[in-house]
Amino acid sequence: MNKSNWFLILSYCLGSVMVLLSGALSAQESKISLQSASTLSWGPDNVLFVGDSLGATIYAIELDGLKQGSSAPINIKGFDSKLAAYMGVPSSDFIVNDMVVHRPSRNVFFAVTRGLGEQSQTLIISMNPQGHLETLDLSGVEYSKFEISNAPDQQKTFIERGLRGEPEALDIEKAGTLQRTFTITDIDYYRGDIFVAGLSNEEFSSTLRRIPFPFQGEEAVSHIEIFHAVHDQFETRAPVRTQVIQELDGKPYLIAAYTCTPLVVIPLDALKDGAMVFGKTVAELGFGNTPVDMVLYRQDDDIKLLLTNTNRSAMAFNVDDIIHGEAILEGVSLTGTEGVSHVSMPITGALQLDDFDDQYFLGLMRDPISGGINLYSIRKDVPLKLNEFFVEYDFPGYDRAAATRRSID
Repeated sequence: MNKSNWFLILSYCLGSVMVLLSGALSAQESKISLQSASTLSWGPDNVLFVGDSLGATIYAIELDGLKQGSSAPINIKGFDSKLAAYMGVPSSDFIVNDMVVHRPSRNVFFAVTRGLGEQSQTLIISMNPQGHLETLDLSGVEYSKFEISNAPDQQKTFIERGLRGEPEALDIEKAGTLQRTFTITDIDYYRGDIFVAGLSNEEFSSTLRRIPFPFQGEEAVSHIEIFHAVHDQFETRAPVRTQVIQELDGKPYLIAAYTCTPLVVIPLDALKDGAMVFGKTVAELGFGNTPVDMVLYRQDDDIKLLLTNTNRSAMAFNVDDIIHGEAILEGVSLTGTEGVSHVSMPITGALQLDDFDDQYFLGLMRDPISGGINLYSIRKDVPLKLNEFFVEYDFPGYDRAAATRRSID
């Protein structure tokens, strides 16, 4: 064999070794380039899932150094100013897309769009229990990723639709929104799978994807149909906006809320590849509203669910009532509600909400007076903030016993 052939063989072998080495080190050396960060969720072993809707990709980031943290309540008034100062932008020039709490460490993670328009940046910012902010460095983290199949086309938008007439300027602006921004609307991990709600490019575009984690298998894609009582029709396009997974009597269920506002139950075993699944609508909670977050919590012997909304107060449910609720298959009036009962809670303006510890939720809340954004711990047993209003109890000299004895002559 001549020297030329030996050189070719040696070059090939060295090249193969370099390819193998680069593959082994890619998780450490390559940088995550987020096009968006619409959704955050926790998986096992300190894995943070980041849903990139525009990139149609889910990243699983392994976070180290998250130590047990203090369970002291977090209450930061004017949190928007604090976050804006950290990022070096005005308070009007960022959006918090999602927020999750790492319960063991009490660290809070925010998916943030810094700036508006074409020059915007996607950041993941963490805050420790002492209030220190830090941007997650995406250039040196261990991660894996899963690319979503059949996401909405890059240029697909919505139709221009006015309310009882021609569309106005805001309606036209809304219509220009990319459907792709709803590729991933929520992510939940359950026993070796992640369940991803959002849109696909199919005619039945409302989709739930079941993806094995670690990312070593194929996704199972189910298309979802529900009955929307206020609209008095069956629907297959609008996506789930927020969801949770809960077992009851040994069987797991997905509980989902849609815009305008059906509450739906789906058994997890129905979510198989290619399945056309009919979700059981168990409540109609009111028109003109978008659900924001669902949080499961325990109160006495009951498992409860708190649902926050854009245009309604928060609502508390018994999970047992939801899962055993009767299916709604008839329309209600525009202003009507129907189905599983709930208790309205005095929580409004909740932009984001998550479970903080056994006593508290953590809420990113719109201040009812200033219009700013506060980061507040909210008690689970009495979910209100006393600092936001004044009542009889707040005046000096208040005597409860005397007040209850007083009668009108």
